[in-house]
Amino acid sequence: IGLGKNSIQTAKLRMRLNGAQTKLDSIRIRCKEEVLEKEFMHNQFADATKKLKTELGSRGSEILNLKKQLALKG
Repeated sequence: IGLGKNSIQTAKLRMRLNGAQTKLDSIRIRCKEEVLEKEFMHNQFADATKKLKTELGSRGSEILNLKKQLALKG
């Protein structure tokens, strides 16, 4: 009788372990997806920043040229 009780407890523990493993796997997958999304967003941000810096430089040059032209006319 004592042996049967022990096997029931073991079965319950195995079921809890399987449930915990499933939850862990789910969390691990979500974590990997979050890391990939973070890397993607970082790359998008870096590309946009580079583009804006380039555009800012060209606009600055354009403004300086216009100011020079105004100074020559004035």
